[in-house]
Amino acid sequence: MENSVLPADVCYNIIDAVSGDDWSSDNRERLDTLRSCALTCTSWLGRARFRLYDSVSIEDDEEFRFITTVVNSPYLAPLVRRLQISMPLNDDWAEDTDSDSAMSTSGSPPPLPPALQHIQELVNLEELIFGFVLDTKFTRLLLPIVTSFASAPSLKKLTLFNLEFGRLQSLLLCLEPFTGLETLRLALCTWTAYEHTEDVRPLVALINLELLDSTFDPSFLGWMPATIETLLLARGETSESLGIVPSDYPALSRYSNLKSIVLEANMSSDTHWILQALTNLHSPALKELALRYTAFSDMSGGGFARTRLPIMDDMLSRAPLWSIQQVSIETWTSLTKNEDVGTVKEYLESQIRETLPRVRARGVRLEIKPHVFASNTHHAAPIEISR
Repeated sequence: MENSVLPADVCYNIIDAVSGDDWSSDNRERLDTLRSCALTCTSWLGRARFRLYDSVSIEDDEEFRFITTVVNSPYLAPLVRRLQISMPLNDDWAEDTDSDSAMSTSGSPPPLPPALQHIQELVNLEELIFGFVLDTKFTRLLLPIVTSFASAPSLKKLTLFNLEFGRLQSLLLCLEPFTGLETLRLALCTWTAYEHTEDVRPLVALINLELLDSTFDPSFLGWMPATIETLLLARGETSESLGIVPSDYPALSRYSNLKSIVLEANMSSDTHWILQALTNLHSPALKELALRYTAFSDMSGGGFARTRLPIMDDMLSRAPLWSIQQVSIETWTSLTKNEDVGTVKEYLESQIRETLPRVRARGVRLEIKPHVFASNTHHAAPIEISR
């Protein structure tokens, strides 16, 4: 069929609808559907092709061939704006990395897989999401793939997940080439905390930083630029398993442009670090504070004390945190037997409000979102690798 009898805007809406959420829907089904749309008629081809190549997710060998097609086609490569790589490269390459010969005599890593050797030619790539589901000891051999994307002129967002860098120096050197990066997200990444390292100052243009259950290393914050405007610190199971207990956050005082901060704590472990972090905030631009509490199982007076909200009520009512105009609080709680979801939510919300009388008195906008689950379900805040 040459052309559709439907109006163009209706056709576009249909194609947009079937393309779904690029990262949450089944990627294989999404690709098959968009390919069918592209073959429907001439008038559907352009929009379907745009949706097909706008966001690319590499998860198996077939999709490696798919991205090879993209980089070898000059008219397709500029369409790719987001790329997610979340799989072992291929069996042969993974086996090579596990051998003593994986590193050459010069100390160089093995060559990149053919599908990725020219991936940096995606000139309009804005976001890269990179991580592998394999033994994290291979991370050092994967870093050249990450750094190869630093040459992409439009890259602004980088997410690294499930990578073990070993040394902090390795992480910083990996990030150093990304001079134009504005957003960095490290999820489930580890490195040696409190390590003395050489003077490396990466990411000079960074404004958004998120550490999602990665190594809880306050010294890492000292290597990040003072340009950061939004910050997320989530201490979860990874930090707990490593036994890292942060003692102070002096580096936060450098972030004089900070406008928003999110702090996430596991209620079954240390929560005092939240107060330590807040104590070091001195940004006059700070307007928003978000607090997330996972594993909120103790709803007694002692449990609410562990949120540190009573102390924060005083801290948020005087300098230097007086500038904060909005406070958002989320909790993740599991029910015991015979408890009603609605009743528990109302109780949590009322108790949190009563714990913050000074904050409410000075007109701060207060948002409370209790999440309540059955006792046999996981009730931690979800780690979003991409969004």
